[in-house]
Amino acid sequence: MERSLNSKLLLLEMWEENIEVILPNLHHKHTGVTSTVSRLLPILEKSMVIVSTGAKLSKQGKSIPLWKPLFISRKNPRIWHARRNNEMLLGIIFKFIFFCNIKLVFTTSKQRPYSLFSRFLISKMDKIIATSKSSQLFLSVPSEVISHGVDVEVFKPEKNKDSLRKDLNLPAEFLVGCFGRIRPLKGTDIFVDSAIQLLKKTKNCTFIIAGQTTPQFKNFKERQLQKIRSAHLEEKILFFDEINNSEIFKWYQSM
Repeated sequence: MERSLNSKLLLLEMWEENIEVILPNLHHKHTGVTSTVSRLLPILEKSMVIVSTGAKLSKQGKSIPLWKPLFISRKNPRIWHARRNNEMLLGIIFKFIFFCNIKLVFTTSKQRPYSLFSRFLISKMDKIIATSKSSQLFLSVPSEVISHGVDVEVFKPEKNKDSLRKDLNLPAEFLVGCFGRIRPLKGTDIFVDSAIQLLKKTKNCTFIIAGQTTPQFKNFKERQLQKIRSAHLEEKILFFDEINNSEIFKWYQSM
């Protein structure tokens, strides 16, 4: 038994030695960033030794404890790939206080000005990636644009949409969807205004809005619902709560 345990520890040590990328997830809620990274992780695992740390991102993916980077061999550099301020900060602590052999990478999709604190954190990164040219415009440091892309094997049109819509309890007609947090930055109000205008010309379609509404945007959502009620379109413009990440592709396929 002791020999078996030693063998397992040796294999674990060898595996840790080969880790190339560490993907922190330091948010207690499931956000858009969480969804994106969860989708990307299984694909990235096919081409590199990548692990997550913090809140687990993938049921299949490998993860390490948050303290583990302190004790991984420092012979080879690892990439610490952050998406949030607290993840950048922890990477900076590992690198500049505990002298871990890591390269700091920050990917951002943000399309609004950064705070002074965020700009400080970003200035300490080794590489900055923007997911679009629009995001790149708000960065004051050199960066590269690399889009996330889409898994076309999952997000593809469904041939039998009527059956899928029935399973999801959606109308069996032309559907237009808007998915994401309910807030001004996501353009929910623009979507509602456009839907109201289009429904003046045709009644043969239904508009779907699905996503979480945080407390600070409850009034914003209520204003959108009021516009819909005023136009008597409650049955044509429908709001749904946040959809589970494992089910969201079905909603896309039903559109």
